[in-house]
Amino acid sequence: MVKTYNLSSKNSDIKHFFLIFSESCNNVADFRLITICLISICQLVSTSVLNMYKSKADALVDCGIITAQDSKVVTKAVTFLNYPHWSHLNGATIRKLLLVLKGNICGMSPKDLISVHKVT
Repeated sequence: MVKTYNLSSKNSDIKHFFLIFSESCNNVADFRLITICLISICQLVSTSVLNMYKSKADALVDCGIITAQDSKVVTKAVTFLNYPHWSHLNGATIRKLLLVLKGNICGMSPKDLISVHKVT
């Protein structure tokens, strides 16, 4: 017997989870965890969840919570936002995150440099 999934229900569950977790996300560690989770399920992420994620990233950068010392988190976030399915929608947020790294490129690991270099 083939098991079927209701993807609209899954997207609703993801959106609900993200709403709850993003409200309490006010530091880099929590943002990192959200990013890792979303990278793992990127094919199920809806546009509304993506927009909430971008808003959270923008807010954390604007408040100075995400800084150049958080280059690994910035790299993960940029990698997630650069997913080919929706990278064309995320230029402003990607740019904002990459500008955080300005002046700290020498502090990044070679792996992170390569990941950032691949961003279009």
